[in-house]
Amino acid sequence: MMLYVVLICFIFLSCNRYPDEINRSLELAGANRVELERVLEHYSNDSLKYMAAEYLIRYMPYYSYQEVLPEFEPVFDSLAQVPMDDDALRKSTYIALLDSVTDKGKPLPGMTKYDIQEVSADFLIENIDLALEAWQAIPVDKRAGFESFCNYVLPYRNWDEPLEAGTRRFLNQKYQWVQEKLQKGTPVKEVIDSVLSGFHYGFVGEVRDYYPSALSVRQFDRSRLGLCQDAVNYFTHVFRSVGIACSNEYLPQWGTHHTNGHSWLYFRYGDQEFALDAGGDGLDVREKYIGESVPKVYRRTFAQKDPTSLFREGRDVTAFYRPVIDFEMEVGGASADTSLKYTVNLYHAAKGWAQVAEMEWKSDGPDQNPKLICHDLGVNTLYIAGRWEDGKVYPVTDPFLVKETGQIHEFRSDGSLLDSVPLLRKYGLASPRNRAKTHWIKTLDNATIQGAQDSTFAQADTLFKIKNFWSTHLRTYPVYSKKTYRYVRFEPASEKAYLAELAFYDGSGKKLEGKMISRNIEAGKSDRAVFDGNPLTYAGGTDFYIGYAFDRPVMISKVAFQARNDDNHIREGDEYELQYWDREWRSLGNQIAADTVLYYNDVPENALMILRNHTRGSEEIPFRINEEKEQEWMGFYNY
Repeated sequence: MMLYVVLICFIFLSCNRYPDEINRSLELAGANRVELERVLEHYSNDSLKYMAAEYLIRYMPYYSYQEVLPEFEPVFDSLAQVPMDDDALRKSTYIALLDSVTDKGKPLPGMTKYDIQEVSADFLIENIDLALEAWQAIPVDKRAGFESFCNYVLPYRNWDEPLEAGTRRFLNQKYQWVQEKLQKGTPVKEVIDSVLSGFHYGFVGEVRDYYPSALSVRQFDRSRLGLCQDAVNYFTHVFRSVGIACSNEYLPQWGTHHTNGHSWLYFRYGDQEFALDAGGDGLDVREKYIGESVPKVYRRTFAQKDPTSLFREGRDVTAFYRPVIDFEMEVGGASADTSLKYTVNLYHAAKGWAQVAEMEWKSDGPDQNPKLICHDLGVNTLYIAGRWEDGKVYPVTDPFLVKETGQIHEFRSDGSLLDSVPLLRKYGLASPRNRAKTHWIKTLDNATIQGAQDSTFAQADTLFKIKNFWSTHLRTYPVYSKKTYRYVRFEPASEKAYLAELAFYDGSGKKLEGKMISRNIEAGKSDRAVFDGNPLTYAGGTDFYIGYAFDRPVMISKVAFQARNDDNHIREGDEYELQYWDREWRSLGNQIAADTVLYYNDVPENALMILRNHTRGSEEIPFRINEEKEQEWMGFYNY
């Protein structure tokens, strides 16, 4: 009997040796429990490191990763040998190397591994020791507090990147110069900019088409190419390894994109805070994206909130970047089911509507109906609220625009109809964060079409000069010269420009062909791109020209050209369908475009619209018809 009592007491003491959350983690660790307990035992006489160990173990069950695919390792080894100063060559080589592995079939992601069942004692102990050492090397007045240390210096991972032994030590040694500069008093922003710009990161959006999971730190260190999230994962590790509080800000989806979100870096150093893109342009994101449609921004913290929350892995920091409002609504009155989840959502091409924020239930008193509230919703954005169930959004409100002023405009037709509504595009042209599409057009202004008898163009005639140009379409213009020419070319007036299409026609209207001639075509681009009939391919660069050398002199009757563009304008011959939102997308009919403008009748006033191209492309985003019967895209510079 005494032995039984002693055994019960031993079990009781074992269970109460650690806090409940630590016990839960240890239970989930299974066979790996012994490794985690060894860490806790190792730090039993060091209260600071023990707290750090408990912190990591407490939240470890929330994290997992997919194993590195070993068959791709030669790709990263080979790419590390390609010169860093040739971005175009590096990107083309990267894709070719990845493709050489995947031509045997699309690879499957590596096996999913759970941190709690994989992290070894040695891995965790090294991470904690080096994190404390780097943290304490930061000048005292600039050093993060312990809570910030736990969230932004201590963690052995950022998000979903594969774990690799020795990562923190490798990066600490590689970037030891960062600590040396900080200790000498070099401004931290200058040091951060040096790290980012000196790395030469290049965005390669198609990397996941070949490599189906997040890149590891060592892989990215060799490739320096990948998605924004790959770069942010890498640099978060880099700055933490030298004691700088750093985290990953993520935006689930831009209000001005049909699918994409974004990730960037957040830094805290003493009382200074910075938010920077991984590309190393040195511009603070808060300034860079002024006026942009930023619905929600979350800061990844290793600590996790309620595991049932849709955005448990981050702290809402939208107000750090853009003006915000609180949005409230009632659903169901007094009998509302407060166990249901509701979300605020954006239009998403693949999902219909995709959540960017979870709403909270609140009550103003026992006699008041429960309400739903979403705090800090970004302005200048189109939303819809909905019930979230089984991974899908079921809208419960009309679409609504939160204006820059914070006012809300709901899209609900009163039955009034508009006739002869002209439609020019299916997507907004440009937004504050991406002005390039308007720049592509403007750079063709004052360009000249020239004809000459010799290849030097020493005595060239101007056949046409572009004035007040503003179009994404292929435009054709008459040439009035009656002379004949052996050589013709397109020469921009601006320092840097791009051209999507170029064509010359003889007196009978026949399209001419000749030997391509060019100067200063940007690396990675082909002369052929401007003669291939594809509006999405392009060529150009700084101080470039492009044209033809003919076998014999010919007369030019007209010239056609097209600026670099997104091909989201109306294309003749394509089939389009205009839809409006009334609890679902409802059709206003299909049309085959006979011109570069579509006209629709019986269009509901104050309804949210979307124009779909059933012939080609996938970029489509909702818009409104304003008082002048013009298309207006929320958050965009309108065309």
